Amino acid sequence: MADNLNPNIFLSYSWANADIADEIDDIFKGIGIQLIRDIRDAPYRASIKDFMHQIGKSDFVLMVISDEYLRSVNCMYEVIELLNTHEFEKRILPVIIDNATHILTL
Repeated sequence: MADNLNPNIFLSYSWANADIADEIDDIFKGIGIQLIRDIRDAPYRASIKDFMHQIGKSDFVLMVISDEYLRSVNCMYEVIELLNTHEFEKRILPVIIDNATHILTL
């Protein structure tokens, strides 16, 4: 795990919400923290599955939870990867988008 001043934070989001992910990414850049993000950190032609395995090695995972996120096979794969790690519940930083609030009323 990285030190508290420079944590590894994986940004998990649906590409349908890239605009929100961009805003979050910019905010973190502004305070000197670079998030681990597919568009920047998964090289062209690299395995997206290999990239998604990094989620379990991150100090924290910032999840942009939206209806699109909950319906995405790739996003759910990332969630499962995280759930298979030690103390995952202490590492999740959820951001719930308005169109996903229905999950809170079940």
